[in-house]
Amino acid sequence: MLRTTGNLSFQSQIFRQLPLMRSLAAGAPKPSKCPVPPKMLELQKKFQQKNNLPIHLKGGAKDKLLYLTTMGLTGGGLLYTLVFLAGYIIND
Repeated sequence: MLRTTGNLSFQSQIFRQLPLMRSLAAGAPKPSKCPVPPKMLELQKKFQQKNNLPIHLKGGAKDKLLYLTTMGLTGGGLLYTLVFLAGYIIND
């Protein structure tokens, strides 16, 4: 968008473009206030309660099941890795 003309410095080129930039910015759409859906407000209240639960368990039974499944698979993978590595150490 900047035009280079002979011996004009970069700063003077920028300042020459300021009126164009201001007119472009003035035509930009204004941000509008969107109403927050009621379900979102309920979820915010639920997750901001002081009930001494970590955030990843505040979702209820589904979150607990997902957490325990993840920990079980992680523990199983760790155990499998240790057995695999022990097999190499014992066979050498």
